[in-house]
Parts: sequence; structure tokens; C-alpha cells
Amino acid sequence: MKKEHIFLMVLLLFTFILRIYNANELTGGDDSEFAQLTTLAIKERWRIIYTCFPDEPMSYRNFYYSRPCTTIPLFISIMILGYNKYAILMPTLIFSILSVLLIYLIVKRQFGIKTAFIASILFAFSPFHIAFTRNSFLHGALTFYCLLATYFIIKAFEDGKNKFIYFAAFVCLANAWTTDFRGLIPIAALIPYIILKKIKKEQLKHIAIAGLIVISIYFAYMLIPLIFFKNSKFLESFVSMFIYALPGHGAIGSVLGEAMPLHETAKLFINYLIMTPFVGLIFIPILFGFFYSLKKLKKPEYALWISWFVLIIIFYIHGKPYVERQVVIVPAFAVLASIGITHSLNSFLNKKKKSLAFPFLIASTLSWVIFMIARFPLTYPAEYKSISGFKALSLLFWFLNKYYIIVIVIIFILVLAFSLYLKKINIKKQKSIASAIVLIYLLINVSVASALVIGGFGIYKRPDAVRIIGDYIKENIDNEKYACVAGVHDKSLIFYTQKVCASWKLINVSWIEEQIENNNLKYFVLNLYLYDGYTPGFGRINQSGKIDNTTCNEGKTWRCNMPEKYNWIMNNTIDITPKTGLSAENPYFRVYEYKK
Repeated sequence: MKKEHIFLMVLLLFTFILRIYNANELTGGDDSEFAQLTTLAIKERWRIIYTCFPDEPMSYRNFYYSRPCTTIPLFISIMILGYNKYAILMPTLIFSILSVLLIYLIVKRQFGIKTAFIASILFAFSPFHIAFTRNSFLHGALTFYCLLATYFIIKAFEDGKNKFIYFAAFVCLANAWTTDFRGLIPIAALIPYIILKKIKKEQLKHIAIAGLIVISIYFAYMLIPLIFFKNSKFLESFVSMFIYALPGHGAIGSVLGEAMPLHETAKLFINYLIMTPFVGLIFIPILFGFFYSLKKLKKPEYALWISWFVLIIIFYIHGKPYVERQVVIVPAFAVLASIGITHSLNSFLNKKKKSLAFPFLIASTLSWVIFMIARFPLTYPAEYKSISGFKALSLLFWFLNKYYIIVIVIIFILVLAFSLYLKKINIKKQKSIASAIVLIYLLINVSVASALVIGGFGIYKRPDAVRIIGDYIKENIDNEKYACVAGVHDKSLIFYTQKVCASWKLINVSWIEEQIENNNLKYFVLNLYLYDGYTPGFGRINQSGKIDNTTCNEGKTWRCNMPEKYNWIMNNTIDITPKTGLSAENPYFRVYEYKK
């Protein structure tokens, strides 16, 4: 077996392990939405096409935007693995593993095996990518589809095989059937690539035909609900989702419905992308690769990754600043960083030029790490407060915050002195030492990513409590029509119980009393942690702990107080939280049962 194959096998294995270790239960967010839709589609297969439940008081009851390529992978996974977190996570894991393989194959073809080696490691161990592919969000699937379409286009033009143009087009269709059109943004990076490739007219004709075929299929599919279910709202949803996918939709940026100015959006991205280990460790190599690629912009392979990088930044900085939506940029991060590393290394080892770019890259990277640590208490005051009890860490932050400029100057002096030493030794030793430095850098990235996952720092992790509640309800429910009434986790509990769990937001006291009288309902779930707008009586709780008891403003406020429902619960139910297996003091949920 070739060393290359062994390397890939080991890399893909670790890609899998880091994403499945201590895997998430459902978060109550988008992954729970997809699990809910799939759960109901398993009972009624046609729901894969017609995902609409207008008669049920549950989240996404009027979900008219059909996304079969979101539901189908989960459908298959649940049928094989059952109703558990691994079934929901497995499609994302598979997409992530295949994405690492695609990065390697694409970069090897474009820039050689050394650059592919570095790029695939940086991608596989990107803490940013790991963080949002440890659950069933769509980021893993979208990244995979974009990379696969890119791979097919490259093969079509470089190998002269036009059938791959059609393969790429159908991959784009799967992308569009996975989410709204934001997922296709990286595909636009292929436009400058195609232009610079100066492809033949025949291939342009195939691109046009393939495009027309998949667009026709897409719109024909959108007509199915109109023809078979007499529902035109799918077409209306298409228009609204298309507008939603455009940059600058609504306010320029928003968090929890609050308008955010452009400069605040940019600041948010800077803090969460380059001022943390999530991207900060490769930030300097990315800059090196970016500016070197700009010099080579007339070459299609460099134009591709520059475009991928720039398009996503411009697009998302003008959209809603949910940081996880930036995950599709990670391939560009990894490739540009690998270009920066290999080019600076090659120029340093060049006998004729002897550029100092590589030592400068190492010194700058170390300096940036020092700067991130020094600024951490100011950039993330809440996170700093939570770890400031450790004296060693507190002392480190204090020292670097006060003396980071001096430390950075010392780093540059030491690296310059070491580079001068390297120039005096023979080229073979230079290559060995430089290669060892790159390997150490890659191992640091691997170690940081692994530590973040194992320690749970900054990784999108939600408590297992919701699964414990779901299991209890499923075991103790009789013939009730509704599993429960719950807040933001009503979607999660539909998956765990395979019965509809109503949403607090969509029901009132009269509805509760009617269901109780008809023996359709007996369990009620309140969730307490982070913020709670779907739980009556609590209002919104921000991260500082301040409670906003804003009254409901229908259609505008989605996290608000519902005291009449809360009072009904307190007067008509008993707290059975300890019976579920959760402690009475758990900070996540309270579970109530109707007292007959």
C-alpha cells in the first residue's frame, strides 16, 4: 500500500473520530427541524415532497419550502441506525470525511502532493469546521456539494470529459434541494476559473444544456405541490427564500432580530473567525497564500480559491451574521493557507532567491498567537471571566497583555537569527529543519483542534437532558395524541418520541384544556438555559442573566413572556423532573405532568 493511501486512511479516520467523539444530542435548532421533518416523513413518505403540517400546532407547521436532499439522507440513516443522535449525525460525518478526501484530490491536481498534504490536514483539523459538523446542521453537506461540483468541473475541463459537467450540475441541484440558494455561493467561484481556462465552445454548450436541465427539474419539482396537493404556497416560498438568500436581506446583519450595522457585523466576524483558535492559528498563512495567489490571479487554479474566499466574505458580511454559516469558507482557508506555507517554504529553500518569506511567516504566526492571547480578556470578557480562576492562565493573560509587544519583538529577532543560521548549513539540512518546522506547526493545529473537542471549549455542544426527557415521555405515554408541549425543543422531542410535541408559541390555555379533556396531552416541558422565549413566564434571558419580560407582540417578538400559560401549568400540574432521570436542580429543563 502506498504511503499516500495510508496517510489518507489515517486522516479520514481522525476526521471521523473528532466529529463523533462526545457527539451532540439535538440542539433544538436547525438540526432538530430536519429531524422533525424526517420523523414525520417516515410515517408518511410523501412528506418528503410535501413538508407541510398546517393543522398541527408545532414548529415549522407551515414549512412550504421543500428540501428533499436534507430529509432523504436522514431518512436513510434513521432507517439503518434508529432514532438516536448517531442517526442524525451520520450524514454530516460522511459528508465531512468525503470533503477532506475531495480537498486532497483537488489540491493535489492543482498544486501538487505537498500542498495537498497540508491543505487536507488543515481542513480536517479545522476547529471551525469541526465545531459545526458535530451535529446535523447543513454546513457539512453544503461544503461537500460545493467541493464535489468543483472537482467535477476541474475533471471535465482538464481531462476533456464533458459528462462531468452534467455530474456537477446535478450536484448543484442537490445543493439547492438541501437549503436556500446561499449554499450555492461558492459555486460562483467557478465562473472566473472557467473564463481563465478558455474552454472550448462545445464545453460552453454543455454547461448551458446542463444548467437548463437542472433548472427545469428544479422548477418542475416545485410544481408538484400545486398539481397534486392544490397548494401554491410552495411557489410563494420559493420567491421569499430566494430574496432571503440575497445579501443585505432585511437589515444589514441581525442577531435575534436586532438590527446590526455593517461595522458591527464585520467586528463580529473578526472576533469569531480570526481572533480565536478556530481560524486564528492559520490566519497569517491564509494572508500569505491570499497575496501570493493575487500575484498569480491569471492562473485559473489561483483565481478559483481567491474567488471562493472573497465571494463568501462579501456575501455573508452583508447577510445575517450567524458565524456558523461561514463554514463553507473553510476549504478556501485551508487551501490558501497551504499555498502560503508551501510557496514561502519553497522560496526560502531556493538557492538563487533565498527569500525570507518563510521565517517571516513563522515569526508572524507566532506573534499573532501571542496577540490573540493578549487580547483575549478584551475580546471575550465573559469567557475570560469563566477561566480567570486558574492562576497560571490569569498570570499568562496579564503578562502577555502588558508585554506582548516586547515578546513579539523578541520572537522576530530569534526567528531572524535562526534563519541566518540555516543559511550557513547545507541545503539538505535546511530542508529537513524547515520540513520539521512545518510538521510541528501542523501538529499544533491538530493538538488545538483535538483539545477543543475533548475539552468542549467553543464546540457547539448542547446537554443530553433533552434526550433523557424524550426517552421518559416515550416510555410513559399511553394513547395521548400529543407527546408534550415544549419550547424551542418541541422539534427535538418529536424526534425522540415519534409523536407531535406542540409548541408553546402556537397554543393557548383553551387549546391545552381541550386536549386534556380529550386525554390527548399530559406532559409539559419548560427549558431554562441560555435564553427562553418559547417557555411561558420566563421571558428572554440574555447571556448576562438579565430577564426581559417583554409581552408578546404577535408577528414581531419571537421570544417573549406568556404568563397565562405559565400560571395554568403552576396551578394544574406537578413537577416530575426527578422522575425523568434529571436532578431537581438541573439548569436545563423542568418537566410537568397534568394532575388528574
